[in-house]
Amino acid sequence: VSSSWTVSSGPSDTLTKPTAQSKHFTAMVSSSKQEQEQEYDVLHPSSSKILREDVIKDSSVCDEESLSAVQIIIDAHPEAACKKDSNGHLPLALAALSGLPWKQGTEGIFLAHPQALKKKDEATGLHSFMLAAIAGAESEVDQINTIFNLLRHDPSVIHAVYRSTGANKERHSDDDGTGTCRAITKRPAIDITSKGGRKKTRFC
Repeated sequence: VSSSWTVSSGPSDTLTKPTAQSKHFTAMVSSSKQEQEQEYDVLHPSSSKILREDVIKDSSVCDEESLSAVQIIIDAHPEAACKKDSNGHLPLALAALSGLPWKQGTEGIFLAHPQALKKKDEATGLHSFMLAAIAGAESEVDQINTIFNLLRHDPSVIHAVYRSTGANKERHSDDDGTGTCRAITKRPAIDITSKGGRKKTRFC
């Protein structure tokens, strides 16, 4: 038995009260701990109370809904969502093409510059929801969620795509009464010069 403690005999051996030497050691440890806590309070006055073990009772501080690095940047500089890179990509197009999940930054980029949804990507000629559809996302659920949310905020984008791809087409009903339609593509006119020198216009 060390000199700092004494053992009393009885039905069960128990330790008596600490000696003066052990009390001094305990006081030193306690004082050092208090100094460390005070120093932490000075360095982090707003977060020290949150990070103490006696306050944290759940994992809400570090949950999965914490802001991503992209979202933090957009919150600090929302104008960045309007800036194109050297290849002409808007941030929304880059986010969609990279497969960035909706809740991890794509939504924030869209809300900072909603007009980007109507714009075609200069490099690919595709809209953002199209880029999200061909992106190599890690999760199909995240990919579909991004596409859905982009279209949900502005369904007119689909009509714009249809108008652009069908600009040179006309649809006519068949005369057989079946109700089916056929697409006729307008081809450019060709000028044909006759032997007499007069020009005739013929459509292919």
